[in-house]
Amino acid sequence: MKHYNYIIIGAGIAGTNGAISIRKEAPEASIVLIGEEQYPVYSRVNIGKVASDAKSPEDLLLKTEEQFQAQNIERIITRVENLNSQNKTITLDNGEILAYDKVLVATGGRARRLSQVGSDLKGVFAFQTLDDAIGVRDYIRDKNKITIVGGGFIGIEFVELLSNLGKEVTLIIRDEWYWQGMIDQIGGNIINEYLAKRAKIYYESEIKEIRGNQIGEISEIELNSGEIIPTEAMCVGIGLELNKDFLPSELCNRCLKVNQYLQSGDENIFGAGDIVEYYDILQEQYIGSGTWAQASLQGMIAGYNMVHTEAMKEFSLIPAYCPKTSLAIAFVGQCRLNPETMQSIVIEQGDRYVQVNTNADGKIIGGVVIGDSAYMGTIRKWIVEKLKLDEIITQA
Repeated sequence: MKHYNYIIIGAGIAGTNGAISIRKEAPEASIVLIGEEQYPVYSRVNIGKVASDAKSPEDLLLKTEEQFQAQNIERIITRVENLNSQNKTITLDNGEILAYDKVLVATGGRARRLSQVGSDLKGVFAFQTLDDAIGVRDYIRDKNKITIVGGGFIGIEFVELLSNLGKEVTLIIRDEWYWQGMIDQIGGNIINEYLAKRAKIYYESEIKEIRGNQIGEISEIELNSGEIIPTEAMCVGIGLELNKDFLPSELCNRCLKVNQYLQSGDENIFGAGDIVEYYDILQEQYIGSGTWAQASLQGMIAGYNMVHTEAMKEFSLIPAYCPKTSLAIAFVGQCRLNPETMQSIVIEQGDRYVQVNTNADGKIIGGVVIGDSAYMGTIRKWIVEKLKLDEIITQA
């Protein structure tokens, strides 16, 4: 059985940064980085540019095989089937067992796929990896009618990318307005106006069936309303399913829970990226990860902490994300609205729309800005200073 000082499961930005951080702190340690994708780490947030043919796949690569070799970081392209925390081993999909001293879990998630009849037709794409982007790019070059399913970041970015290519775009979402779970209706109306210039939108709609032509390519969609939409391709962005099946159930139920040091309930298992829910020292509660910046920094800090267990660093970062659209939109902090524990208040509208989110105590924990993404710095400051709504009205 081969033994490594450090095994990293997941070779995206979190896992790669973890491996690099470990190598910096432990020059002689044995490190292996395990991932399922053939490519070294790449800029996942920019894969839409590959799909629209604005960039090549090579443009997105952040590391080369030679760089890993130079740092003596072994890279294995495979799937991990099991992690045995009692024996401190992992099992690969070929049955090989590897032993570890410490392991970093940074497996993220895979694109959630549709389950309707016809979802396996040619031209129906989930969207999470570089290979997904290459597949979309090659397929839609000679196609005009493209349907996008989903009301998240992928959907809105694809609407702009494809409409800029001159495609006839249709957008299907379940809610009354875009990002209904994150933006109130006033902000939703602004987003809807922006989208309506670029796509035909079906709100409060779901797909009943996807149909294909004689050669197995998607040709039309039937909605739950009975309406038929002719289409030549479909891009689906309906969230992630976490890559967690290999983890022991006592450590991972919905996700891998870690503390402020990114250490799980097992002192030898750390986590980073989408797979984790971490303890946020600013908001004093467990929250999920979901942004590139979070994953990147978590990987670096987890790697450091795996080496320096007696002097670990706390992870603290207020997440923020700006979709790659011509309409300036910024999300800061906690933005998924929970009516039972949160309240959203619009404090400014007009050229700049500002929504702040507060917890049950009235403390600001997040917000959304439309029209002036730089203003997210102000909201971030309010969160750090733990201000309440009545303390910031005069500052807005």
